[in-house]
Amino acid sequence: MRHLPLLALLACGGEVTDFNGYRTLNGELNYRQVLDDGEVICDVDLELVGRPYSASCNGCEFAFHVDPVVIEDRSSDACVLPSVWTYFDDELATDVGLGWAEAATDFDGNPVDEALMVVGNYEGTRAMAVALAGEAEPNTTVSWDGESELSWSATRTEGYGDSVLLETCDAWDGGSFDGNRSEGDHRATNELSCDGLVADVWTFEGRAGDPVKIAMDTVAAGSAFDAVYYINDPSGCTIGGSDDAFQCSFRPLDYKCPGGKFVPEQDGVYELVAYSYDQCTAADGDGDGFGDVAAYSLSLDAAYDPQLTLVSDDTAFHPSVATVDVQGSVEVGR
Repeated sequence: MRHLPLLALLACGGEVTDFNGYRTLNGELNYRQVLDDGEVICDVDLELVGRPYSASCNGCEFAFHVDPVVIEDRSSDACVLPSVWTYFDDELATDVGLGWAEAATDFDGNPVDEALMVVGNYEGTRAMAVALAGEAEPNTTVSWDGESELSWSATRTEGYGDSVLLETCDAWDGGSFDGNRSEGDHRATNELSCDGLVADVWTFEGRAGDPVKIAMDTVAAGSAFDAVYYINDPSGCTIGGSDDAFQCSFRPLDYKCPGGKFVPEQDGVYELVAYSYDQCTAADGDGDGFGDVAAYSLSLDAAYDPQLTLVSDDTAFHPSVATVDVQGSVEVGR
């Protein structure tokens, strides 16, 4: 499960008929998504009905498949209910459910305590995602009475809509230029916010057939993050990029740094969009769930001077910003 905001993967096993003797789950949930201009995109009340879930999940107290039922829907036509908050199947996950663990270990071996989890199938692979982890996440409360009552609330800020900096133009099939790390003579540094709401746009000269090796790396232990870059051609079409290619000089909480060889197909000025997928190591001073600084370096290796230039600093990555509020409570029984 790649780059879900504030999620971490947990290994999970096969089907069972109950979990530690828990057999029933019933409750309600409100999901609300509002744009920064006050427009309400989603506002829906759901009934949550559970049935015994799948099995081997180290540390889980219980886990249930969840069948959500709409009680009242005040949403706009643009509303899309995400699996990770509302338990509906979507393009990200199917067979979605809810679990609880007093103590668990995520996919990268990190301990997670008092965790409300979203479970399900992702691209045919059984996985479990920690969605809320009590006091470990800002703007989040999770309460489990140890017997039958579980409740939670969370507020998140996220980008809304397709990126205004990327345009596939049918020229990008999702492929990347991932490869080995390469240090070039043409270098620059800058900082991003960790939350993925903004990006930096750089330009460089490309010459048809002449390879350009591009690496984006972290620069300090206290500002490491999960970096990615995209490349737009001279006509403005996104033609590729790089994500997890090499081990960062200073490791973020998860994932690797982007880098690889890019061979321009035409002469002209190309854009490099530098972006943060979060996973920052910087302290979260403003309590938004993200580290406050994502510092990086860019290195271009070419047989000529590509004229690397920052043309847009901290520009909006999405057309709008949305605030998501989630309130849920369930009662589980044996």
